[in-house]
Amino acid sequence: MKKIILCLLLALVFLTGCTESKEVLKKSSIPKFSVTEDSTEVTIYFDVKNIIATIKPESIRGMNLNNSMQVAKVVDKALALKIPTITYPAGNMGDSQDCNREIDFSLFSLQQSMVNNPFTFVQTRVFGGSVEGAVQSVKNAEKVGIRVDVWSIGNEPDLYHKAHAPEWTPEYYNKVFREQVMAMRAYKPDIKVAGPMVSQPKDDWILSFIKENGDIVDVLAWHWYPTSGDASDELALATAPDIVNQIRRYRKWLKDPATNPKGYKRDIKLALTEYAIHWNTPNKRHLADMVGAMWLAEVLGYLAREGIDYSHYFCFGEYGGHSLFEPGNFAPRPSYWVFNFYANYIATNMIDVASSDSKVKVFGFKDNDVYYFIIVNQSQKNIKKLTLSPLNLEKKLSKLEGKILTGELKGPKITEIGSNIDGNVLLEVPPYSVTALKVE
Repeated sequence: MKKIILCLLLALVFLTGCTESKEVLKKSSIPKFSVTEDSTEVTIYFDVKNIIATIKPESIRGMNLNNSMQVAKVVDKALALKIPTITYPAGNMGDSQDCNREIDFSLFSLQQSMVNNPFTFVQTRVFGGSVEGAVQSVKNAEKVGIRVDVWSIGNEPDLYHKAHAPEWTPEYYNKVFREQVMAMRAYKPDIKVAGPMVSQPKDDWILSFIKENGDIVDVLAWHWYPTSGDASDELALATAPDIVNQIRRYRKWLKDPATNPKGYKRDIKLALTEYAIHWNTPNKRHLADMVGAMWLAEVLGYLAREGIDYSHYFCFGEYGGHSLFEPGNFAPRPSYWVFNFYANYIATNMIDVASSDSKVKVFGFKDNDVYYFIIVNQSQKNIKKLTLSPLNLEKKLSKLEGKILTGELKGPKITEIGSNIDGNVLLEVPPYSVTALKVE
């Protein structure tokens, strides 16, 4: 009798678990279809009832910022991006000089205020720095009164060997990380810390770091620059989905006692604290054109869908070729408009969406009965005639508005669109374009 009761209880637990899973992972209503390769006729299916993610602004609109960037000249444009999180100082500046003096933080406090004091990561100096310097950074931040939510311990330690410092192995960085953190927490116990901020998703460094510091790190952070700036347009664009496996892999490692023996039960966040289509700062190719904008629009969609905790684009202002603005006249580049679209044409809930063509990438969002789409046409030659096909829709669609971003010789062009519709949503988007769409 006891065995029968036990079996019934196990069966009940199993069925309850299945029911909960079905509520979280709803079955897609999108029909099966054959994917075309650069067709002119494209169908975009979207299931308005299937919520696949809840959007966190910190996942998609963060920036790298430092005191040399002239935020005051573009403050209105900066506010339009609704920047929720930042890293200071951008790039390797914090390892080549002291950036955490009182005077530095006083200037930085002005930069923070101009972007509404968002959630802030501040770097300690590791290469050329000291434990005492890390503690002094905390004291200086308190004295000046700047917001610091996370302390990033160093920047790209995997590249220190290029400065003729061969001792900087993963093991050596792990030791220095721990020394700085323990000293900082001896002064201020509740601080949050991030590491290792490697220059690329280098699994050997990240595995070593998790194993040794999983008990004290609060945010696992890394950088990602998939090309050198010399790749073909097609190859550069093809790297965008790589971020998905990075996030999933590191999230899994953090929860696995085999890879994170000291901290697998802890809630360790994930942060992509630097990223761009390529790392070669003097080369603005793909950083300032529509290829970079299309790549970015796709990457931001994946970051939103995967729910990374923080991401910081490299970078907000002029830092060689890396910038949202042209040097001198501060004209917005195509990348600026992509972030603008993701600030103003998305909603809280991400919905299940699919495109019938491999050259058209699409991400969908909704709030109540208002639907938003980011549509990327990666075809270099074909205008795409889009048909939006809703599933499980209860109210007839009646209005469409949005903006289309294209690249011109004189810079990016924004074309506003809008019309009343009678249920069917038909739209043409030009080659090499990003479209932000609102439908209700």
